[in-house]
Amino acid sequence: MKIWRILLEKEIESFLLRDLEVLSFYRLECGVLAYEIKGLAENVFRLWQSVPQEEGLSITEIPEPGFLLRLPKSRLSLFWQGEPSYSKIILAPQGAFGSGLHPTTLLVLYLLDKLYYQGIKPKRILDWGAGSGILSLVAARLFPQSQVLALDIDFDSTKKCRENVIRNRLEAQILSFCAPLAAVKGSFDLILANIFLRVLTEDAPLVKDRLAKGGLLVASGFLKESTSFLLNLYQGFSFLELADKEGWQAIIWQKPDI
Repeated sequence: MKIWRILLEKEIESFLLRDLEVLSFYRLECGVLAYEIKGLAENVFRLWQSVPQEEGLSITEIPEPGFLLRLPKSRLSLFWQGEPSYSKIILAPQGAFGSGLHPTTLLVLYLLDKLYYQGIKPKRILDWGAGSGILSLVAARLFPQSQVLALDIDFDSTKKCRENVIRNRLEAQILSFCAPLAAVKGSFDLILANIFLRVLTEDAPLVKDRLAKGGLLVASGFLKESTSFLLNLYQGFSFLELADKEGWQAIIWQKPDI
């Protein structure tokens, strides 16, 4: 049995539900649903022919049921279902920023994967604005010697993050905490901040203070029009890398080690 992933706009949702056997569905991004279906080739082909391309339909075969994405350097994979392992993270979908498919999440994952390949060994990691915990989970797997603090001000997000941590058996490595950044003490070797521009701007002094000397800040959640502003805001930090996807950007900074 082949499993296919269908991404489609809401307008053609009823067509799919009426004509194909749906195994499960997930809300991935605002206005977009993903369905896993039993994909007899003729049914998929018929659906492909029946719906105009401009309706936003795309069809791809899933390597394994529940497959989400794979990081290129570390080969760490994310899934919606199954059993976790050292190379496999199971993530319950939670809106755009928790699914792993939002451009800003993908950008941070891409940069995190590159940092892993470069051989960094952070001992304390802060995932600021953790949401579903996807960045915390990946960081914990990439850097098993580290302790990760998954921080969010939203209680429901913190609860969902905790569930994902337990699902992946990482309770000993990841602490989920519902609080603002100001409530966090100590310093971190690596801070992941996939967060709104306003928050990244307003709390810049706190971020600078919480980052250890020589520590790395990986930030996203902003459009390219705001990048120059952020570079000026974090003057004194070394600008290491910029990544771009669909108009969104992410940056790696390093705090001076003196």
